[in-house]
Amino acid sequence: EEEIHTENQKPMGWAKSISRYYRMKGLEEKAAIMNAKNVPHIRLFQPSTIVTEEYRYGWVDRTIFAFHAVFDPYVPTQYHSVDVRLLGMAMVADAEKMLHSLVEQDASESILAKVTYADYINIAGEAFEEQYQPKHSEL
Repeated sequence: EEEIHTENQKPMGWAKSISRYYRMKGLEEKAAIMNAKNVPHIRLFQPSTIVTEEYRYGWVDRTIFAFHAVFDPYVPTQYHSVDVRLLGMAMVADAEKMLHSLVEQDASESILAKVTYADYINIAGEAFEEQYQPKHSEL
């Protein structure tokens, strides 16, 4: 109730908005885990920034994408940006792997995993590189 109460509130500003965003994401994660007790595999994909081929939000996208292009090699992998196609391929490959493992495993046991950039590369990186090799004109 406290999270959605909006009566007599002033504009939040960027800092408070970002703080509330992360708080809501944490609450969503906690609710998903608590309400999925009988789900055999819970996979929480946590991309830092999802990079697309087009700029959908103008200068904000340009700035964030440029920042990640420069700093991704230097930051921990959990903060790497991820290409939307790599993320999608990793989700599909991971779902296929989990479905196959259900046949071989006791379904009463719940397995929770938080999946980040390093996992996306392990799951689908090779297939992604083969399919989306950058062309010399893009370099």
